[in-house]
Amino acid sequence: MKEKVLFVDDEQNILFSMRRNLHSSYDVHTAESADEGIATISKQGPFKVVVSDFRMPGRDGMSFLTEVREKWPNSILIMLTGQADFQTAVQAINE
Repeated sequence: MKEKVLFVDDEQNILFSMRRNLHSSYDVHTAESADEGIATISKQGPFKVVVSDFRMPGRDGMSFLTEVREKWPNSILIMLTGQADFQTAVQAINE
């Protein structure tokens, strides 16, 4: 059985790319917001890996992954961003 991976990003093209590139090796799920990501994990989880964008409308990736860690501590959490400054990156790592 394939490991389940969840990608959370507000950019549909990125989600499409992740599904297309990884579907043969992983059971790939996607969500377009932090709230949708929590709902997806609640209904279809747990997930081995949860990958989130940092900057999303409404709720950022840091608060999303913090909630995921509290509710599903065995998931591996990864945050992706090309826009965070150094202080934000340090904060994310410390949390």
